[in-house]
Amino acid sequence: MRPLQVVFSIPIVLVTAYLISRYGLGSPFSDLGANGFLTEEQRKALEEAYGLSGDPLLGFINFTLSLPRGGPPSSIYSKPSLELVLGPFALTVAIVAFAATASVIVASVTFVANPKALKLLGSAAFVPEYFYAIAFLVTSWYFGWPNPTLNFSYDKFLAYFAIVCLSISSKLAHLIDEMASELSSSQFVAFWKAVGLSDRAIRRVELKAMWKGLLAFLLTLSAESLERSVMVEYLINFPGIGYFLFTSVVEVDVGLAASSFALLSIAAYALVQLASSVGDSRWSVWK
Repeated sequence: MRPLQVVFSIPIVLVTAYLISRYGLGSPFSDLGANGFLTEEQRKALEEAYGLSGDPLLGFINFTLSLPRGGPPSSIYSKPSLELVLGPFALTVAIVAFAATASVIVASVTFVANPKALKLLGSAAFVPEYFYAIAFLVTSWYFGWPNPTLNFSYDKFLAYFAIVCLSISSKLAHLIDEMASELSSSQFVAFWKAVGLSDRAIRRVELKAMWKGLLAFLLTLSAESLERSVMVEYLINFPGIGYFLFTSVVEVDVGLAASSFALLSIAAYALVQLASSVGDSRWSVWK
């Protein structure tokens, strides 16, 4: 997709997402949406409209029968669901951005300093992020780190940062190792050896030749980390956009689910398009 198409398509998606989140349907039992944001008058209006007052069993039956029409409109909430997810979205994006930046530094420094260590780091390239999340889930159960409750704290930040950083840096290391292997058999490296550069200086020159492909790959990996936040954040009880999307879907809060999904998909879409504009092929940067 060309940049002009992106410019015109993103506003359409944003307007659609806002309308769904503002006037869409939600659940009065959602822990993230209506619950905690409704006034007493709004709750009574919901009970009357959906037959929730009186006998609990009859109220449950009445609400179940009302599900085909989607539940109560989220427009009666005290704030639009899109506003509720902006904070968690910013939190997730910030952590992914910090982790992506740190991953580039780790992979680059490791390559220049010790190619053997780079191979070791790259060997974890195919380990999924949720594997690391499960490991932190186990440590939170047995050792209390990170805190197993749903909150934002330094230990949760460090755990989530470590998960994303391990995932992205290992994949970048694997790519750098592959590209360096190709370069080593080309005239590119032979020329710099003939000039008299040291091996470490040559690796720094190789990194400069790889930067365009690495940047495109980094943007794609960042988009994937945002998408995988749905599972990772739920596993470690981190209150980011992924946790909000997972929980709002489980609790049938369509307004919050639409808002969370729209923000995640737009961010991932923008990153992938940006990666595509930087370079379609990782090998084209030096061939």
